[in-house]
Amino acid sequence: MKTKESRISVLGPWTRRGAWLGVLLLAAPLSAAAPPGAGPEQGPERSGRLRGVLKQLDLSEAQRKELRAERESRKATVKPLRATLRQGREELDALWRAESPDRGAIEAKRRELADLRQQLDAHRDEGRLALYRVLTPEQRRRFDDLMAAKRPPRKR
Repeated sequence: MKTKESRISVLGPWTRRGAWLGVLLLAAPLSAAAPPGAGPEQGPERSGRLRGVLKQLDLSEAQRKELRAERESRKATVKPLRATLRQGREELDALWRAESPDRGAIEAKRRELADLRQQLDAHRDEGRLALYRVLTPEQRRRFDDLMAAKRPPRKR
């Protein structure tokens, strides 16, 4: 009786490649089902990382309450910006898919999206500054250390 390994090697390299291609094709719809912008820098994974770090800081109830209120007020502004950015990306994709793409329209949409990203960056920075205002100096040092430890190493 042949083992599984010997059966695979009998198939030859092209058939094995075809099998891998089939696996990749089956996995493609799963990756496409992820929500837009839900990468390591956005979405639940990022916010989950921050929540985990904040739990390690032993925040007082007053600190938690202040951070929660600040986050809720910022969420009201950020949510529509993210929706507009998502819609703008779809519009940019449509501009590129046009039969004859218009350079001026594409550049204008890129500038619009860059402006939206800058606004979101400013809100993120404001949120971090608000967090720093609430933390004690020791909590802030610990926060910075914990976040640095969770950050993936930079490629050179």
